[in-house]
Formats: sequence, C-alpha cells, structure tokens
Amino acid sequence: MPFSNPPALYQVWQNMRSRCRNPNNPSFANYGGRGITVCPAWEDYRTFERDMSPRPEGTTLDRIDNDKGYSPENCRWVDWKSQCRNQRKTKYITVEGVRYLARELSDISGKSVAVVARRAERGLPYHMVVSKDRIGPDDPAKPSRTRWAKADPLTHCKNGHEYTPENSFTNVRGYRECRECKRERSRKFAAKSRGRALHD
Repeated sequence: MPFSNPPALYQVWQNMRSRCRNPNNPSFANYGGRGITVCPAWEDYRTFERDMSPRPEGTTLDRIDNDKGYSPENCRWVDWKSQCRNQRKTKYITVEGVRYLARELSDISGKSVAVVARRAERGLPYHMVVSKDRIGPDDPAKPSRTRWAKADPLTHCKNGHEYTPENSFTNVRGYRECRECKRERSRKFAAKSRGRALHD
C-alpha cells in the first residue's frame, strides 16, 4: 500500500490506534484504558497523513490536552523533551505563591527535579530554589559548612534570638547556631555541675 509520506508516519498512526484499542499494548492502561480515543476521521490513514503532514524531524505526536483523544484539534508535533513535560505525571511546585513546572526550574538551576522540589517544600525563596549553588542537605553532594549556614533563610533561633553576625556561628554539622542559646546551655550545665559537687 503506497503512501506519499515516509513509512515512519504510518507507524505513528498504527501505534496511536494500538495504544487506544489493543489491551495487549503495554501503554493501553494510560490510553484506551482511561477512555482516550481516536477521532472517526483518523480511522483513514490518508486523512491522518493529510492533517499531520509534514512531520518535523525529531518530533513525536503529542496531545495538547492529555484528557482528550487524538484529533486534528488536539494533536501537534513536539520534541521529546516537550512531550515529557506534557505528561499527566508532570510535577508542579509552588514558590512564593506562584506555580511552576518543576522541570523548568530544574533546567534553570541545573539541579534535579527532586532537589528543586525539596527546596520549594522548605519554603525557600525563588532565587534560592533555582540557585546553581548547593544549598544544605537538599543537594546530593555535601557543600561547605559555611554555605549551608549562609543558605539558612531563618532570621531568629527557635528561642527568638536574632541571628546577627555576633550572635551566630556555624556548628560542626554545618548549621547556624545561636551563641546566646549556647551560653545559656553552658550556664545551666555549670550550675548543675556545682550542685552535684555540693552533694558529693
């Protein structure tokens, strides 16, 4: 059966129909199994060829709305990266009240989606979520302790003491710590030690 377009386009048409109709297709559950259909006009390959030709090199068939079926109005050719972003499982994250595609922030920062997502979950501001630097334990490689301390967005310790340069330091674990709280712990420890000594 001769076609004016390369056989690759015919294969795309076959695969599209198989995903929607063949229960033995590995992808059926995500297509036909959840109600995705092929429009009646595209039952004829030549109509599909007419509507979707030419196919740009390096592209795949993509549905604009993933909850709707295959039709001229809902299909386009996109590169593989764009199609991956349009999947149902695409992750979105909210930073400073704005919803972003996690993959886009990942591309900006050069970090994985998991890393930028964890940064956002910590409530970090946008410039820190997309930072190319390593920020605390979110990043797989251990950063310098000083950088961890600088990345801490908190301005006060849990007891309400302000993290001023004079009242804060980086502890051995790489986290910022309050000097006033440390002094208070030292005073309590000393008092307890004196009390034990008096009873010995």
